[in-house]
Amino acid sequence: MLATFAILAIITAGVTSQENNMALAQSSDAKDINIAFLSDYGRVDVFEYAVERFNQEQNNLGTDYKIKYNVANIEDGDDIVSIITNLSNDGYTYFVGPFFSYNAEKATIYANGQDDMVIISPSSTAPALAKVDSLFRLVPTDLSQAPEIAEHLKSNNKEHVIVLYRDDIWGNGLLQAMKSEYGSNIKHEIRLDKNHTLNNHADVAEDVKNKVANLASTYGADKVAILLITFNDNTINLVKSAMADSQTAEVLSRVQWYGTDGVANSDSLIGDPLVAEFLASVKFAATVFTPGKNMVNQNLASVGFASDASYRASLYDAVFLLADTVIVNNEEKSINPDSTVRSLVLDVANGLEGHDHHHTSRTVGDGALGKYTLNEYGDLESPLNYPIYVIQETSTGMFEWQDVSTPIAKICR
Repeated sequence: MLATFAILAIITAGVTSQENNMALAQSSDAKDINIAFLSDYGRVDVFEYAVERFNQEQNNLGTDYKIKYNVANIEDGDDIVSIITNLSNDGYTYFVGPFFSYNAEKATIYANGQDDMVIISPSSTAPALAKVDSLFRLVPTDLSQAPEIAEHLKSNNKEHVIVLYRDDIWGNGLLQAMKSEYGSNIKHEIRLDKNHTLNNHADVAEDVKNKVANLASTYGADKVAILLITFNDNTINLVKSAMADSQTAEVLSRVQWYGTDGVANSDSLIGDPLVAEFLASVKFAATVFTPGKNMVNQNLASVGFASDASYRASLYDAVFLLADTVIVNNEEKSINPDSTVRSLVLDVANGLEGHDHHHTSRTVGDGALGKYTLNEYGDLESPLNYPIYVIQETSTGMFEWQDVSTPIAKICR
């Protein structure tokens, strides 16, 4: 991460997307950095905060650079290629987001064929997207997450695992990674369609109940676990379906439940008291990539964003990485007219070795992720930190996520 954070005060002044569109249309200033946010998971408040901080930093440094942005709120079923095409026609070829791997896959199919179109995703983890192309990701792939989940299951003596997974590029990819790590212990795989049309959650709950009962009667409930490779909506619907039938709820409450980065630290899961109470009763534990604490991400934690904490640091740093690379590319073009932002992202992320003319006020490692590196495919290579979070009831009767990691659960691979 190349940024200098001399100002730690919260910057609240900013412009709206409409105002940015007007400003973009009226300005052809070469110092404008035009970035569009592909928001398929909210987090607009974090994105805009990062933009404000970057622009404030540039003002403090005395440069004329400034991010001008647009926000595209993407719903399920939206044609992301059309959205990117329209944004490109309006002058946006650099994108932060999308969050979900299935949207990132669609976006890159189009972006790969465009000259110097760049996408930096804060949370897309599907291993299948690890390619040399237009997509860069400030998260490790699930080839790093799967060993941590398997290690946690093993440390808790969970020898018989039922996996429920989304039928998309993320769910299938993480399932395959888990099978590589813990294959002989995965006894059943239950597919959940990402559009909720293939499986009815009540039928799924009944199916899981029968499978849990059979495994528990043979091996003991303490050896059985349920692993959810799901997002918030699937998880909540499944829990509510299970709770709707007293026998199903009783059987499924005998075994421990586990989750992944798709739900870890989710406000939605603890925001529903009944769902939270059930998940707390089954000691629901979930992993998610989390950077070590530093001044920048601690400041982010104190801001009070409406969205939950997952991937805030990656989103924040994605804004800085992309904008920094645009600046470096502008400087590089003075000696290499064929230079592109896409060709420089890895250099900028990994410290600009061999580039003597970059902004001398910038240093590596002062972002929300701390010092990080990207691999040859443009995905986060280090750090690889996966804490274990559980839902627990507080003394006031509320529910919260708590980090209960042990050294074995934080192995860096």
